[in-house]
Amino acid sequence: MCPPYADPGYLASAHFAKARLFADSDPTAAKDLLQRAITAWQPDAGMWKRELGEAQALLAKLSR
Repeated sequence: MCPPYADPGYLASAHFAKARLFADSDPTAAKDLLQRAITAWQPDAGMWKRELGEAQALLAKLSR
């Protein structure tokens, strides 16, 4: 078993947190981080359902 910080889901959570911070100041960086998070959460979508939904909603908002 790998430590939590090496788990793809937790790493995706870190990308999502950074994306929320950059959403206003650097939308391009935020979109990249959101794409990374969404891709990492896809295999375990059931476990990360809430976070995945929030990331997809923020990505849609930034893509307008």
